[in-house]
Amino acid sequence: MRRFSGRNDLPLSDTGERQAAALARRASTFGEVAAVVSSPLRRATQSAELIADALALGVSANDGFIESDFGAWEGLTLDEVQQRWPQS
Repeated sequence: MRRFSGRNDLPLSDTGERQAAALARRASTFGEVAAVVSSPLRRATQSAELIADALALGVSANDGFIESDFGAWEGLTLDEVQQRWPQS
């Protein structure tokens, strides 16, 4: 089920881990990569670390890459938002 997921600091899901690992395996085909930069949130840095490891690079966390803040909608589905705030 799709949920608003912005600044909540959740770890990667099992699916997210598999997707990040697959991308890390493909990273060697990207050509020259100078840096891996990530949002400071855990799921983003987990993904970035897998990719950076495959490229023998480090990860630089940058607050400018942080996700949107959905406020009271954080973690809710669209249906839940529409039920709680029907005029939104």
